[in-house]
Amino acid sequence: MDNVYFEYSHAFQAVTEFYAKDALDLQASQTFSGIINLEKTVICSLAAIIRYLKEFNLEKVLSKPKNFKQLSGEMEFMTINGTTLRNLEILQNQTDMKTKGSLLWVLDHTKTSFGKRKLKKWVTQPLLKLR
Repeated sequence: MDNVYFEYSHAFQAVTEFYAKDALDLQASQTFSGIINLEKTVICSLAAIIRYLKEFNLEKVLSKPKNFKQLSGEMEFMTINGTTLRNLEILQNQTDMKTKGSLLWVLDHTKTSFGKRKLKKWVTQPLLKLR
């Protein structure tokens, strides 16, 4: 796409035109005001997506923005690199490189393979904040 479609003024106009036609009742107008108050980069991206989907007559997917979710820039999980996992013996011990003796081995009282995978994820990617 041309860069003009990513310029804020053009993007704002395209998004306004796309959502204004449905803003007839109170709930729709509240939704509309929520959309036009999005960050500039989001408006620019939304306009480009609307234009792209119009080429395939699929723009109706975006007509109900109640499913839009704000993505957070904050990290939810701690990222632990491989060296740290190895040195802290999280998944395997350093003596014979087996699970026995590792943190995962101590904590693992799971009964299913799904539970084992979930526990492994929790141990290797701990939360940064309490929910």
